[in-house]
Amino acid sequence: MDIVAGIRSKLTGPVPRRASERALASAEKALGFPLPALLRSLYREIGNGGFGPDYGLIGVTGGHRSDHGRTLAELYAFQRASDPSAPGWSWPERVLPICDHGCAILWCLDLRDASEHIVLFDPSEVAPAGDRTVEASMIRTHPSLEAWLSAWLRGEDLSAPAYMQLPPTRMKNPFTGETMEVARRRLRRPGR
Repeated sequence: MDIVAGIRSKLTGPVPRRASERALASAEKALGFPLPALLRSLYREIGNGGFGPDYGLIGVTGGHRSDHGRTLAELYAFQRASDPSAPGWSWPERVLPICDHGCAILWCLDLRDASEHIVLFDPSEVAPAGDRTVEASMIRTHPSLEAWLSAWLRGEDLSAPAYMQLPPTRMKNPFTGETMEVARRRLRRPGR
């Protein structure tokens, strides 16, 4: 399936204008590495973010911004900045957040090797024994950007490969006082 044509056919509303070559070059300079060819094509041929899974791809300057108002390069720089209050919580180089999933969960393109796979970053999840590293909150879900977008176009649950379902629990609704059943899930870990 041609990803660009598939996304165009799925668009239901307006998206930001296509990114200029200048905006893409500026983003690549700020990131310190080139954007993958497919991501560049999406920005140049469809629009500067605002389309795709969940809250839409995050754009470069002049395009769709993250939930917190950041462009692609700004969000990457924010994630890479050190936090003295969280030693060991260091965002890996070349792991590019490309889409908000909601609740501070990010879809990222892992560009550390040629595979360019997709990882889901869920900061609420930590590994057993309290491993509070960024890597412990990331799980590989799709082998490539193309595979991730193809799954979205087919209507698949993109986060299903990242989570394992746990038995539901019962709790009291703090607003109504009624007892309700709550679904639970946990980030999968390699080897589990």
